[in-house]
Amino acid sequence: MLEMNPSRPEDWAACKALWQTVFGDTDEYVENYYVNQYSPQKVLVLRDEGGVRSMLALFDCEHRWGDGGTTKASYLYALATDPAVRGRGYAGFLLKYADFYLQGRGIPFLSTVPAEESLQKFFARSDFQPCHPMDEGTCPTPPPQALPVKQVDGSAYFALREALLAGTAHAVYPPAYLDYQTTVSALNGGGLFRIDTPGGPACAVVERWKELLDLRELLAPAGWQAAAVSALAARFPGTATCRVRCPAGKGELPGMERRVFGMAKRIPPTEKVLGKSYFPLAFD
Repeated sequence: MLEMNPSRPEDWAACKALWQTVFGDTDEYVENYYVNQYSPQKVLVLRDEGGVRSMLALFDCEHRWGDGGTTKASYLYALATDPAVRGRGYAGFLLKYADFYLQGRGIPFLSTVPAEESLQKFFARSDFQPCHPMDEGTCPTPPPQALPVKQVDGSAYFALREALLAGTAHAVYPPAYLDYQTTVSALNGGGLFRIDTPGGPACAVVERWKELLDLRELLAPAGWQAAAVSALAARFPGTATCRVRCPAGKGELPGMERRVFGMAKRIPPTEKVLGKSYFPLAFD
């Protein structure tokens, strides 16, 4: 008999084992989620006679539109199904339950970030559509530039992010989630940063992967993106290349291209369309 519901505290050990089996994440990474974000109602599970067989995590957020209005939303993360029972439709069942669960809470949008093309096809079968365009590119690390750079907490980053995204449809992450992003980025030698350019403050989510400086998000005043990257390069010496994400149409670095970042679906009732809403972070 199948059962789907929000998890119970005693389910965490099974959820952690499933998470690591499917994604290969370290104890440190998964326990960081447990300490900083887990609560039973944020994780939905599917059980059969063998126990927890499929799980997904939800992060509640909002989408702020160009006119300043907001709509509740949720981000689907860590959808995992036990390899021993794949092919039975368990993940699809759990996604349908997530729709029911979110509709009951008055949340009309659900977004996710598929890790590979095969998963894009899987989510499309559950009515997810390509969404959340952005500009992204990888380029040689520019010469370091001496501008003020400092690490900030979630509250400070939230204020900077909202100011820089004013007038742009985007996902809004509360300071508590941004503090969680700080802990995720710290596992890879990074964090949340403010860069003071001559054109005004910029902000970035930064991780370091050997010789790659990974700017999971860069928001900067028009014309000052390269200067912000150069300032971060000075903060992280020894990097050879930079990968940069920013809102669609805002890319200023050589080689940046438009791509769709995620997939999303509307859960009625709502008339809003997510299409061009900017999304990054995503806790990956």
